[in-house]
Amino acid sequence: MKRLGYHSESSFVFQDVEEEEKESILLYGPFGWRICFRGICNEGGFEGGYVIRGDLLRRVAPPLKKGGFVMSIFVFCLTMARAARRAWSDEEEESLLEKFTTLVDQGVWQAEHGFHPGYLEVLENQMRSSFPQGGIAKNHIEAKIKNWKQTCFQLQHMLQLPGFGWNATENRLLVEDAVWNEYVQVNRRARQMKEMQFSNYNRWCHCFGRE
Repeated sequence: MKRLGYHSESSFVFQDVEEEEKESILLYGPFGWRICFRGICNEGGFEGGYVIRGDLLRRVAPPLKKGGFVMSIFVFCLTMARAARRAWSDEEEESLLEKFTTLVDQGVWQAEHGFHPGYLEVLENQMRSSFPQGGIAKNHIEAKIKNWKQTCFQLQHMLQLPGFGWNATENRLLVEDAVWNEYVQVNRRARQMKEMQFSNYNRWCHCFGRE
């Protein structure tokens, strides 16, 4: 789906869950995803193809050489073999962050705006070696790293705003309720972050730098 240009708009998810979980809900939720081909005969044949999924309406299929009819196909996929939705144990997450930090420190895989292709395969092989029964795949790793990066940059942004501070002992935000309530009126996705601890924040900053 991502290769076809799909990017989740997670503001459609209103549950109090992390960004990674919201993306998974959109992609692999109970309604699955739908492919709809619809067209009308017009010399050139069947016109168009679309993927329709909650937050998405994109044309992805070339015209089909059919004629004289309108066709609609709906495919509902309730499960996907390698869904990005995955519950990580503390041990697995710590291991991934340690391995990811090592790649960053090596400097080999870093590019101007991220990392060179192939770094996910390296991490996948390393995680499979450490957790052979864990079923940790490349898309799981990509989703987890994306979640870390988004959270890191959001915290950085908050800490640049008046009224926001950082409790280095407890690794959490320091902000008065009035300031926070005003902030989450605009940034609804952040509403759970005030009470959360971010013990890996400094390590994320080391890996991702500044936004």
